[in-house]
Formats: sequence, structure tokens, C-alpha cells
Amino acid sequence: MASCIDQYHYEILLKGSFKECNDYIRENSKSIVEINPGDEILDGVMIIGVPPIYMGFNDDNVLFPYTKPCYGTHVLRISMDSYMKCAPSIVKKSEEDEKDNEDKNKKQDVNKEIEEDKEVKEEKKGILSKLKFW
Repeated sequence: MASCIDQYHYEILLKGSFKECNDYIRENSKSIVEINPGDEILDGVMIIGVPPIYMGFNDDNVLFPYTKPCYGTHVLRISMDSYMKCAPSIVKKSEEDEKDNEDKNKKQDVNKEIEEDKEVKEEKKGILSKLKFW
């Protein structure tokens, strides 16, 4: 597993401000996806920056802004093959997160049902059963 952008074969297309890099990606990509700061775009490589952050896809490559502290922001291009080699592990992680969210939702649904059952039972009881001194 790579944990640094330097372990990937990439090409620097532009060095500039974050806004300039985003504009370049929008103008030079067939398809654009908006990503969030902290998203892992390659295995072990997370994006930092100010939203909106754009990631561009072309037929045979992927463009994204990458900010390296002390070096600035660059638009990097990697081949689609390199990206797809890393993407399955990222997709797998997102599928696991989705499954965890489904499990949490199921637990919340069960808890809601339990609370609703308690409320129904309380409503069925008469006023005398609610008084503590009887």
C-alpha cells in the first residue's frame, strides 16, 4: 500500500493557487467529481484544500489538485490504469462504511420500535397505574 503521492507515477501539469488548479481541472476534463477535504483519492493519499475540490476524469487519465506543504498546490495527472489499481481498495473501504451505516440504521430502527412499544404500553395503562402512591 502506498502512503505517499511520490510512490505513484504522476505528471505535474500546473503549479498555481488552489483556485487556478480547480479552474484548470474543470476546463480540461470530460467528467468532474466534487470531493471533500480529507477524502482518500488514492490508496493512502488524502486531499487537503478548500471546497469545492474537483477531480477530473478523461479517457485515459485522472486530474486532481494536490497540495504538498512547503511546495504548494499542483494539478497532477495519473494514468487511469494506475488509478484503477488503487481504486478497488478505496471502493472496498467505502462499501464497508456503507454496510456499517446500514447496520447503524437497523439498530436505530429497532430502538425506535422499542421506544414506540413502551409508549403504547404506557398509553394503555390507566391513570391509577401511573400514580406512585397506590
